[in-house]
Amino acid sequence: MVLQLFIAALAVMHALASPLSGRPCGNDSTAKQGHRNLLYVTNWGVYGAGYRPDSLPVEDITHVLYAFADITSNGTVVSSDPWADTGKPFGNESTTEPGHNADGLVKQLYLKKMANRNMKVILSIGGYNWSPKFEPIAADKFRRATFVSSAINLMADFGMDGIDIDYEYPNTTEKNQNCVKLLSELRTGLDDFSKSNAGGYHFTLGFPAPAGPQNYKAFDFQEMDKSLDFWSLMAFDFAGAWENVTGHQSNVFRSKRNPQSTKASVERAFEDYVEEGGISPAKINLGMPLYGRAFGNIKGLGKSYSGLPNGTLGHCLRLSCFFAVSISL
Repeated sequence: MVLQLFIAALAVMHALASPLSGRPCGNDSTAKQGHRNLLYVTNWGVYGAGYRPDSLPVEDITHVLYAFADITSNGTVVSSDPWADTGKPFGNESTTEPGHNADGLVKQLYLKKMANRNMKVILSIGGYNWSPKFEPIAADKFRRATFVSSAINLMADFGMDGIDIDYEYPNTTEKNQNCVKLLSELRTGLDDFSKSNAGGYHFTLGFPAPAGPQNYKAFDFQEMDKSLDFWSLMAFDFAGAWENVTGHQSNVFRSKRNPQSTKASVERAFEDYVEEGGISPAKINLGMPLYGRAFGNIKGLGKSYSGLPNGTLGHCLRLSCFFAVSISL
């Protein structure tokens, strides 16, 4: 069984890939090998981290997930930061284009997509902080309809190629049943929009998937999967400052000798999604963190700790114990 890879990072991010025997995305080297290679670009990255997309390695990427759009109480999907999204100038904009044109990261990602026509840019909606907004919207058919139409309109206005539903987490039977409805109606809405406006182009629909069993135990995998192009397994943040013991934050395997140190694992999640849930391995992306988490005054893995050290990006993210990892690929 082979997993795809996607990169979950915060400011400057790089892509990795592993082979997949699937349909090629295009004629570039990455697509020829059948890779699906995703990364996140966040709109808040332009502030503390000073992120610029100039060095985005477009030749190595198949999908950019642009995070995050917000949701109002009636279900309308909106820009969470109009300045970062469409207002901020980066210095390479044309001053002669007629009409009212978007700048910001939306413009920059569009220009990057023009440099690699095999790369897709996906609008990611929600995220951890705004995920509680999904529950009442998914439970109401009228607000679901508003969500679907406004999400598609914002995606189209931004010139993007699909939608990513970052709902953390529909982890009860009722929440998941309503999530299934939301995904199904969004899939139908995307297809209908394409028939009317995009000549049948297939807009992508993805879902960031939890790796902790407590967060996916209520999932109706098969019903969710009917609407999705891929699942992005969030194989990170297995341990951190919210826990009272230390642990591995992105481990592949479970520790039999020290289970407290591996409360979640890629191994366990993959078994549950594929072998029990029936999800094709070809539809699963494996999320990898380009950051680490630290604990203070430790007594060992799976044991209590006291305090948190300062991290390298804590000032940007209002987080302590957060360390960026810089690698060249």
